[in-house]
Amino acid sequence: MLNPIIDAVSEDGRSDISPRALAQKLNLSVTDFADLIGVSRNSLNDKAASPKVQAALTPILQILSLAAQATGSERRAVLWFKFNPITSLGIKTPMEHVRDGHPDWVLGHIENVMNGVYA
Repeated sequence: MLNPIIDAVSEDGRSDISPRALAQKLNLSVTDFADLIGVSRNSLNDKAASPKVQAALTPILQILSLAAQATGSERRAVLWFKFNPITSLGIKTPMEHVRDGHPDWVLGHIENVMNGVYA
């Protein structure tokens, strides 16, 4: 069974992630979401299925999926992603770390927490 977040943002009948659906899940405009993942707004609109766009979307989806498992709900996962600083990585939120190009740090943090490591 797929995580509900993955189900909610996958393109109908395809294995692609919908940038628009993922932006809506985070309550972000397409422009703000494009800035977050480091691609142009035009690419999100016109080339959503391109390997570059899909590669940029994948870490966000992984982070939200793991956060939903850890927090128990999609709503809490989104709130955590947008507003909760990861103190072991400084004072930035997961969203700020992703915007800075470090989604791997956030994924590592969540994986550590889920494996019982104090973070």
